[in-house]
Amino acid sequence: MSRESIEWLNANVLMGFVNDREKWLTNSYVVKGERARPWFASTEFENGYSGPVPIEAVEKLFEWQAIEGPVVTYLPCDMHEADVMGDDGLPMRKVTDPSRKAIIRSDTGDVLNVVSAQYGVHQYSEWLVRNVATILDDDLAIDSAGLLMGGGVAWVSVSLPETIETRAGFPIRPRLLAFTSHNGKFKTTYKRSLEAPVCDNSLDLEIRRDNGKEHEQQWSVRHTSQSGLAIHDARQALGIIYKQTEDMIAAVDALTEWEVSNREFYQLMETLVPVPEPEVSDGKVRNKRAITNAERTRSDILDLYLTDHRAAPWKGTALGVLQAFNTWDQQVRDVRNERVERKLVHTLDTKVAAFDASVLDTLAKVCEREPLVVAS
Repeated sequence: MSRESIEWLNANVLMGFVNDREKWLTNSYVVKGERARPWFASTEFENGYSGPVPIEAVEKLFEWQAIEGPVVTYLPCDMHEADVMGDDGLPMRKVTDPSRKAIIRSDTGDVLNVVSAQYGVHQYSEWLVRNVATILDDDLAIDSAGLLMGGGVAWVSVSLPETIETRAGFPIRPRLLAFTSHNGKFKTTYKRSLEAPVCDNSLDLEIRRDNGKEHEQQWSVRHTSQSGLAIHDARQALGIIYKQTEDMIAAVDALTEWEVSNREFYQLMETLVPVPEPEVSDGKVRNKRAITNAERTRSDILDLYLTDHRAAPWKGTALGVLQAFNTWDQQVRDVRNERVERKLVHTLDTKVAAFDASVLDTLAKVCEREPLVVAS
């Protein structure tokens, strides 16, 4: 991890239950070689907690406010119309746009967004800290919180205190993500999500029920609304997470019972990661980079599937396939300094869910079976 990355993490991310998380990353599932400690267990990371994240730490992280300011510019004009003199000494008049306003971070002065005048600011201290505090009790605790995109996005995650191990030995941590934004990227949302501690990944399994209906995954409030979130108390939130736990265990068990042959795995690879045919011109392969990238991606995914502790224990099943592709997407695809932030942002938006769904839907077609369904 680079110094830039650890400084960013220390300034923006709070992580709870680090001991419970790390034990799944360093246990007997390891198949290939020695592994470095995960970033949240690094001695350089200052915001890791063996238990839940204290609400006071979240309050401190979100103590600044998003303030509103006018959208103003200056145009050249005659001297009698001038409000100010420009840097070049010429007269300028002030022009304000009444239909828009700027959203500004109070502690740094950074402009996070320019929005319509009707836009309602959802302060993190109110919509995340205060609302989340109402659903905490002995069974629910904050397992992570943080700021992303320069403070433009924030989240708080609530979960049960301990990781749950499924029948197939796959650990899961069902959670309820509360997140919102000042930069326009997200509505204020509560979202059901699943963390896989064995690989430090998020799995967004879209729960499809045998009654043909999709299970409700999230509740959102637009920034033009002044109403409260749909989840009001600990009992309701706990019921949601317990129901999610049942759904996710059933989904993971269904994935482990779904057998995938070597032929089907390679057919899936051909479909999702095709290697382009060489385009030869004047004796040179013009698309050599595209071919190399596809071959490298195939090699990385195959290595994960066959030998890596995050997928290999479930090789020959749909869970192993999903783990190989999901881990490649979140842990291998992007290794730049901003990888951690990129992964966290994608956890909140639909990219993880869309990627996982594309893998499972394509696998279902390859295996000539119906997509994953959870019994009601």
